[in-house]
Amino acid sequence: MSTFRLVISTLTALAFTQVLASASTLTLTGPMFPATASTPATACTPGETQPVTLQACVVGNPLTYDIFSVSLTSPSTSGGTWHLDILTNYGATLPGGSAVVPTFSYEGKQFGMADFMIQQGSNFYAVIMTAHDGYTAGSLYQASGFQTAFQALNPAGVIEIPRPDLPALLKAGGSKIGDGTISAAATGGNGVTQALYKISVDFAAPIGFLSSPGKVTIYAASFVCDNGFITGSTDPFPPGHDTTVPEPPTWTLVIPAAVAIAMRKFRKS
Repeated sequence: MSTFRLVISTLTALAFTQVLASASTLTLTGPMFPATASTPATACTPGETQPVTLQACVVGNPLTYDIFSVSLTSPSTSGGTWHLDILTNYGATLPGGSAVVPTFSYEGKQFGMADFMIQQGSNFYAVIMTAHDGYTAGSLYQASGFQTAFQALNPAGVIEIPRPDLPALLKAGGSKIGDGTISAAATGGNGVTQALYKISVDFAAPIGFLSSPGKVTIYAASFVCDNGFITGSTDPFPPGHDTTVPEPPTWTLVIPAAVAIAMRKFRKS
């Protein structure tokens, strides 16, 4: 390889490293037996036959309630968006038309999918899956806390709530901190070993989102009754995933000059 080509290749590699090295992904699989006072949340097998008890991994029909995985990816470039994928079953066809993730009947009343909830210290966030409390599906909001499944369902008169004490929705009265778009499609899976649907969200977030010190904890469920439940914690995401373009590092400013010098020497040779 000539000196010229070596210089260009090196500079190109450095540039791509600057662009791509910052992305980080958290993936959690499920469904899970929810944590108790004495044991942490543990994974169980999607589609397995469960007795109809509140201690089951999934209460009721797995083809309705199973959730298989959630994956949250930070932006790979400054000014980029966060990406969320949820592989799940659901009790209504996705996408639902005007509502990508529509409501479906539970005890004769209409409810939707649980929010994708994120907690870091005293900060409570959620990507909304089904519109509720004035929140728009697909966007990122922050509020004072989460609603439990009991708080979400019992005011409507629902009696059978499999996991009443687990978080299910963002509390009302929060504010939007990032616009987003939500989509869903059938995967072709059988709902037993592979999810029936993949829900994807691309959303913006404020500067420093989830990068401050403190564990980041995720909660997700296929429905507000917290069937098909997934939870897990991770360290903060690497900093620098801003929704504004920051000042570039000094070395990136010399790339054009270095390329020009290399080209001049190449022509003289």
